[in-house]
Amino acid sequence: MEKLMGAELNRQLRALIDERGGRHGSRIFEMHHSVMPRIADMLYERGYKLGKPMGLKPKHLAIIVEIMVEQGLPIETMNLIWMEVRNWAAWIGKADMVQSLETYLAKHAESVAETASVPDA
Repeated sequence: MEKLMGAELNRQLRALIDERGGRHGSRIFEMHHSVMPRIADMLYERGYKLGKPMGLKPKHLAIIVEIMVEQGLPIETMNLIWMEVRNWAAWIGKADMVQSLETYLAKHAESVAETASVPDA
């Protein structure tokens, strides 16, 4: 059943892309279809099971950044993924929710530094 939840979210994302993603067959349209479902998969693999695209929340954005950093993705790839996160949020009416990638990377670095400075109990 859980695997179906992820597949259903990807189906709904693809429908959203078809509706809002620009001209069918264009390079940007194809990029939306390639990257957005992967973002949903990243969240799903971490245990975040969004039931629908409208369920995207700030906590998901922080997790996406955490995953990208852990995977050691180049900044160019991170920027591409972040552009798609911005599109997703804009298409569901939550454009203001997404801050710059640099903001999230700085927050992530602070969090890691704080964790590293806490001595083991």
